[in-house]
Amino acid sequence: MRIAHLFPDNTTFPANFMYGLRYFGFKKSNTIFVYFNTIPKELQSYTDFDVRPITSLKKLRNELEEFDHIVFHSLYPHYLSLIPRLSGKQLSWVFWGYEYYNYFETNHFERETKKILPRRAFVKYLTRWVRKQQLKKAMKKIDFFLFWDRLFYINLKQKFNLNAQFHEFLYCRAFFEKIEIPREKEFKPDKFICYVGNSGYLSGNQPDVYKKISSIKNIKTVYSLLAYGNGTEIKRIEQSAKKYLNNHIPIKEFLPFDTYIQMMNDIDIVICYHNRMQALGLIFNAILLKKRLVLNEKNNFKRILKSIGIQTFNLEDIEWFDREKENTLLEQNRKLLLQYFNHDRLSNYYSVFSEN
Repeated sequence: MRIAHLFPDNTTFPANFMYGLRYFGFKKSNTIFVYFNTIPKELQSYTDFDVRPITSLKKLRNELEEFDHIVFHSLYPHYLSLIPRLSGKQLSWVFWGYEYYNYFETNHFERETKKILPRRAFVKYLTRWVRKQQLKKAMKKIDFFLFWDRLFYINLKQKFNLNAQFHEFLYCRAFFEKIEIPREKEFKPDKFICYVGNSGYLSGNQPDVYKKISSIKNIKTVYSLLAYGNGTEIKRIEQSAKKYLNNHIPIKEFLPFDTYIQMMNDIDIVICYHNRMQALGLIFNAILLKKRLVLNEKNNFKRILKSIGIQTFNLEDIEWFDREKENTLLEQNRKLLLQYFNHDRLSNYYSVFSEN
């Protein structure tokens, strides 16, 4: 069976995916399409893969005729018109999240964040309605839904009357090469360092976090990742930080992975206050580096991690302190995560894309 994988205009996910296919020996018969005019430099080292840029949708449709199984790594808007025309093909959807949350369950902002949301132009409301209809039709055509939480799949299947079967899958690059803690961080109870959000999008509810931690005296520094996102939203996040904080440091450039890990090791508290499932890479790294992880109660990731036995914190718990208990808890969280995402489980994830 020949398999084609369609990615949006993003390099991280295809890179992580190809790394996994190579790691578990399933790269044969998998062709990677990326929504770029040329192959980005971040993907040019994967010379043992058939990586093809998408120069036009018409050409893409013709190329897909040679494949039996089409895997959409996101129901990217540009791909929605293709799906109804792919008759006789097996279709899979690797759930990413943004394409769903941008059009369904859109009320994911907390009180302070809602106050500074940019207004949408009428044409964007109209476009969103059209996209919702396209997505509903596209989802009906999907044969396999790939994600790591069956309960979310069940709810989605019931809500949209889907026909898709469930396959457990996650990109899981964080577990291929074990992240080691560079050094034990010196504990300074009056100088906590926080890391807030994963992007320059207000879906992280950064203003609500800033307002809460502005009243906590032992917070020394607050970092926010703003290296990518919506330009208007990035500006409003920074304005909100200036309003509530005197110790805010925005990170506006992507960091090399080793530098990122070193910086993360100096963090005490990681706060991902999204109401929707987002920032999973940051969440996993926080657990693996034994950081106190704060998640929004409305975030499904909190429920999923709890089902594994991993304990996260609420924003209201940020002032809690018992060093001995916390160390034990964070070490246990790390062990449970590594036990759950063991080699056999990860291999089974990628075996879905074997040629057989």
